[in-house]
Amino acid sequence: MTVSFLAGQALSGALVAWFISMGLAVSFYIIERTGQRINAMTRETRKTVKVVTRAGHREVPVEEVSPGDLVRVPCGEMIPVDGEIAEGSASVDESVVTGEPFAVHKASGDRVLAGAVAVSAPLTVKADKQGDKGFVYVLAREMEKSLKIKPEIHRKADIIVQFFISGVVVYALGVFGVTVWITGDATAGLMRMAAVTAIACPCAWALRCPRLLPPPSGD
Repeated sequence: MTVSFLAGQALSGALVAWFISMGLAVSFYIIERTGQRINAMTRETRKTVKVVTRAGHREVPVEEVSPGDLVRVPCGEMIPVDGEIAEGSASVDESVVTGEPFAVHKASGDRVLAGAVAVSAPLTVKADKQGDKGFVYVLAREMEKSLKIKPEIHRKADIIVQFFISGVVVYALGVFGVTVWITGDATAGLMRMAAVTAIACPCAWALRCPRLLPPPSGD
């Protein structure tokens, strides 16, 4: 940007800076949105569940649900355990589990996974494993863990970008020096130096790698 101003090409420099800024803004937006989805899922998994008892029902933390317990799922709420429908039938939104955008009808005897939502009616689900080992809880823990550890491909991209940028800066300075030495025109040297740095912008490494990795986790 500064080089473009010095060379009298302020508009070109502003356009390059705008494109790079837009790429960074998109990257940060996607990462932030993914983090919000994961936080929302984590909050959902921390809710208590209603376990059916002879006296009615009692609310307990999900980790206290044992195989064989009957869990009551109100209409519109997330199914908190993996198991089998013991009572009732309803349209179940399994988009978190399968990615299927349409609700699927489930009835007594059908299997459901934690994370699905009972859309049209309440259900009673018989848990077949420990509550906190359900699909959505394992998924939430793994996603939190993956965000804390930078993937290997991301680390390699960062290292490559550091060396690449250093090489581009040295090369651009060399182009400027050679141009001034041959032509004696500093403005032409600045323009060629700006062209080298703009064309060699490592957007594919510096922006695309961190931008592509979070969405699969959040979706």
